[in-house]
Amino acid sequence: MCGVIGYSPREGQTIEERNKSRDAFKRLFHESTVRGKHYYGIAQVKPPSPDGFSETFNVWRSRYKASISDQFTAFTPTVAHTRFSQSGDWQVKENNQPIIVSQRALAMNGVIHMGTKQEYEQAFDVYCTVDNDAEIFLRCLEKDQDASNFINTVEGSFAGVWITAEQGLFAVRNARRPLWVCKEWGAIWIASTRDIFLRSGFSEKMNRLEPGIVFETSMLEAY
Repeated sequence: MCGVIGYSPREGQTIEERNKSRDAFKRLFHESTVRGKHYYGIAQVKPPSPDGFSETFNVWRSRYKASISDQFTAFTPTVAHTRFSQSGDWQVKENNQPIIVSQRALAMNGVIHMGTKQEYEQAFDVYCTVDNDAEIFLRCLEKDQDASNFINTVEGSFAGVWITAEQGLFAVRNARRPLWVCKEWGAIWIASTRDIFLRSGFSEKMNRLEPGIVFETSMLEAY
C-alpha cells in the first residue's frame, strides 16, 4: 500500500509547534514506509519570490528517504508519498508521486485504471504527460470535472491528498482505501491509517475521513 501524507499549518501555529511538526513529519514519513519498496516524494507550496514571480511548488523525488524527509518545512501546505510508481517505470523520476498538474500537487494511494497509459487516456478522454495513473484524476479536475463525482463513480480505489497555492490542503477517499485526519502541533495532518499515526507518536484524537466527500482545509479544520 502506498503511504500518503498531507499537512497544513493552522493559524497561530507557534515556533515550538513548528519545531515539533518537523520531528513529527519525519516519524510519520518513516512509519508510512513500513510495507513495500519505495520511491519517495514531497511537494510544498512555494512562497512567492520578492518580485512576485514564483513557481507554485517545491518538489523533490528520490530513492533515499532521508533526502526527502529532510526537505520538509512546517511553514506551508505539503503532500508526500512513499512507494514506487506502479503504472509506469519507477526509474523515470517524474513517474513517481507527487504528480503535478495545473497548479495542483497530488499524492494518491490506490489504482484508478490498470491499463497502459494509452488505454487509460482513451478511457478517461485525457492526455497525460507521465506514466502514472494518478495523473488521470488531476487531468479530470483540469477539465472541470467535480472531484467528488470522480471519486464516487470511478471503479478503482482512491485515497488522495492534494494542495494548491490558493486553497491549501484537500483530502478525499472512496470506500476502497483508508484516510485519516489528526490535529496536532498547530497543524492539520492526513495519513493513510490510524496505526501509522499512533506509531508516529500522535494522540488518539483522530478521525477516519468519510468516503466520497472532498474535504477542503476549512472542513478538515472542523472535522
